[in-house]
Amino acid sequence: MKIVQDPSVYGFKAETGLFIPAGDISLFPGLLKSIRIKVQREADKVSRMYEHYKDIHESGYATSRECTLMNKWEEKLQTLEGFINTLAEFQSFLEQKGGKK
Repeated sequence: MKIVQDPSVYGFKAETGLFIPAGDISLFPGLLKSIRIKVQREADKVSRMYEHYKDIHESGYATSRECTLMNKWEEKLQTLEGFINTLAEFQSFLEQKGGKK
């Protein structure tokens, strides 16, 4: 496991992040599932907040602040959903390589 400060590691561009090589993840099959569950819980919370502000917006009574918050929650939800999809793809990749669930 490696905390990355260099913006280009493993050919992937990122500002900063925590990168765990696939070999390390395959040693701890429950870790990926655990991370995915935690991210899914957060996505569920964010989804509820987004739906709340979306309902206000669709009713026609939203202030500009509420519209801004709706957009903020929508962006966060899209980011988390992308992360969940990436984790799911990576988990299926490891399963195909012979890793455990």
